[in-house]
Amino acid sequence: MNLSKEHETGYNLIELRILLQRSIEILDDLNLQRNPLGNKPLNTHLKGLYAPLEKQTKRYSDMHSVSPDGTDHFYDVVKNNSQFIMKHHLLDKALICGFLMAHEQNPKAVEGIINKTLKKL
Repeated sequence: MNLSKEHETGYNLIELRILLQRSIEILDDLNLQRNPLGNKPLNTHLKGLYAPLEKQTKRYSDMHSVSPDGTDHFYDVVKNNSQFIMKHHLLDKALICGFLMAHEQNPKAVEGIINKTLKKL
């Protein structure tokens, strides 16, 4: 998908906000579980960054009439992608990048392989 520079910038801002939001949610969960990996001071700092970043993305959304439904959908996509990617080890992540690079070169072939493979499941 080819995006205009303007849309790419907006998507990057929204994705950054969503990733920060997910980081806060993950730390909140760890802190609620009293997990030793919880980090309340880091969580507090991230929450301090969230408000200015949310203000920036709201500015973009207002400038370009982005619908709340679109943002919610984008959040779901980023969240699902992050959860899926993060559960795999580094070599699998490299393979996923390889799939994406192959898709850039020949989308029709890669989509055909993916669809054929997923139908067998």
